[in-house]
Amino acid sequence: MGSRPRVGVRASLAVPILHEREKLKLGLEMQYRNHTDKDTRGRPVELIELGPSLAFKPTRHTRIDFAPLFGTTNAGPNLQLFLIFSAVLGPKEEGGESEAPASTRNR
Repeated sequence: MGSRPRVGVRASLAVPILHEREKLKLGLEMQYRNHTDKDTRGRPVELIELGPSLAFKPTRHTRIDFAPLFGTTNAGPNLQLFLIFSAVLGPKEEGGESEAPASTRNR
């Protein structure tokens, strides 16, 4: 069985710095998780991680996201580092790009 999250929330807030096609964005990212183990269901461990985030679009169809998240509790990791390269392939849809915290991708 092992460890499993009972509750989790991830959020990010980003502000465009270079407004041309929102080429560069700076922001903050947060991740909260509530973990329990098989033998400790009544005593969950709360993990809170916070950190800056950076999103850079080197070209129109590519994007690099960087988010180092620092643990704020003794129970979790001191640092989780997310570095993501993404590319849009095919025709661009009308809705534009979706924005999501880097910590939620590829999970």
